[in-house]
Amino acid sequence: MATKVISGTAKSVLKELDFDVDGFGEQKYLTEAQSSAKQILMLLFLRPGDFPSMPNVGVDISRAVRYKNLDVITGGKLKQDITEQIKTYCPDVGLQDLTIYSTQYKGEYVLILDFKLEAEKTISVALTTNSKSLINYKVEFTT
Repeated sequence: MATKVISGTAKSVLKELDFDVDGFGEQKYLTEAQSSAKQILMLLFLRPGDFPSMPNVGVDISRAVRYKNLDVITGGKLKQDITEQIKTYCPDVGLQDLTIYSTQYKGEYVLILDFKLEAEKTISVALTTNSKSLINYKVEFTT
C-alpha cells in the first residue's frame, strides 16, 4: 500500500479543518498549536454537566476568575484540574507543563496560564474580569 506524502507545503504541518473560510473563500485549516488552543479554551470555559454524555468535562474557569482573588490563584487545585482535564479529554494536545500566575495591569488582576506543548509551542491564555459578569481572554503563541 502506497503512502502519499505532501512535502514542502503548508498543508503538511496543518492539523485539522476549521468550520470557517479564509479571506479567499477556501476552507480554513488549523495548525497543531491553533487546534490545541481551541481545545484548551473549550475545556477551560465548559462547566461540568454542560455535556450530559460527559458529565465531568469542563474546568469552569470563569467561576475561579470571577469569585476568587486572582492574586492568590497560582496553581494548586486549579492547575491539577486543568492538567487532568486536558490529559483525559484532549490527549492529542500533548501538554508538557502548565504554569499559572497572576499579575496586576491597569488596576486589574490578570490570570495567565502558560501551556507548554510537545509541539514546541507555548500557548498563553490571559484572563481578566472587567465586571462581575464578563470574562475577557487573549491567546498568544510563542516558540
